[in-house]
Amino acid sequence: MTVATLCVGIDVHLDELVLRAIDKAEGHEVLERFRVTNNLPGSQAALTTLADTATRLGYTRLEVGWEATGLLWLPFHQQLTHSPYLQAFALQSICFNPKLVANFKDGLVLRHPKNDDRDAWDIASRVRLGELPVSYVPSDFWQGVRRLSRYRYHLARDLTREELRFRANAFLKCSDWQRVKHRPTPLRGSGGMGSPSPISTGPPAWPC
Repeated sequence: MTVATLCVGIDVHLDELVLRAIDKAEGHEVLERFRVTNNLPGSQAALTTLADTATRLGYTRLEVGWEATGLLWLPFHQQLTHSPYLQAFALQSICFNPKLVANFKDGLVLRHPKNDDRDAWDIASRVRLGELPVSYVPSDFWQGVRRLSRYRYHLARDLTREELRFRANAFLKCSDWQRVKHRPTPLRGSGGMGSPSPISTGPPAWPC
């Protein structure tokens, strides 16, 4: 028996979420495209709209997909997972690697238009296609540990890079090359044999 499934594609941006929903069996759009702000009130409005639409049209399963765009998707994913509005449905959330969606778009049309509405449709169509990747999203605790560990790694690497840059500049300004006094070399000049040259040999002018 075929389960009535609603496939939802979400294009995530810094300021907004663009949503489109299509029927898994027939592929037609069942919900007019809409936009909400990428914040708590916006996500709650989006989830309420999805729940009302699924209830009204008799869907019992929701498959919701989006691209992993930095960390912009993470708050919405947390709301989606713990939303009381969707407790009555079998819910599957899919966080796509952007390359998977990009390759899918290339298979649909050679020169696809680049706009938010089309991107949300392509994600929904990729969800409808099936063969979905396994999405593992760590819990809030491990999300924090992972971000802090990555930040510490990048910070240590940046400190090492800056230390090497400082040592290179310090060598040019404070090494023995600047402290050793150079004696003038006797040259045969116009003043006679053995007279010192008017040109003195000083320490090299190192760039800063």
